[in-house]
Amino acid sequence: MDCDETKSCEKKKNCCGTGCSMTDEMIHLAERAWQEVLIEKIKVLYQKHNGEKMDKVAQAAFEACNVHWENGMRTKMGVEESKNKVRQSFMH
Repeated sequence: MDCDETKSCEKKKNCCGTGCSMTDEMIHLAERAWQEVLIEKIKVLYQKHNGEKMDKVAQAAFEACNVHWENGMRTKMGVEESKNKVRQSFMH
């Protein structure tokens, strides 16, 4: 990355960058890192408050996916059974 001053904005009020491509990239990376940290913190809260429920939903989703890949969900019964397991996991 290099600082390319030729990319500066003509009108400051419409400018969404710093005028330096290297600086803009660093700001973009910092914003992305902030979002990733926030996502990790949200994950911790979900686990703390809904972990047991989410475990059940994850198990049902895993089983449905596993049936799909192992058997191709060839039968209507397999599709319906998987659908019902996932639906039920949200209700209990």
